[in-house]
Amino acid sequence: MQMEENAKRLLASLSGMEIQMEKFADKIWSIGYALEKRTAELQRIRQAVRKSTKYTEGMLGGGTDDAALENVQGNLALPAEASVKKSA
Repeated sequence: MQMEENAKRLLASLSGMEIQMEKFADKIWSIGYALEKRTAELQRIRQAVRKSTKYTEGMLGGGTDDAALENVQGNLALPAEASVKKSA
């Protein structure tokens, strides 16, 4: 009788553990999906920055350094004249 009770408790514990593992796996998959989505978005943004920078530098007659573009952060600053004209 004692063995039967222990087996029932063990089965109940394993069932509870299975439910917890399923919830944990769902969270991991959800986080992984979100990271993949953000990584793809970041790659599209980097590509757009490269293209815009190359286009702008081509208009200004300069070259571009792809290694430097990898470290671009934030917004591009406008020259003081451009920001004054824009706000006027």
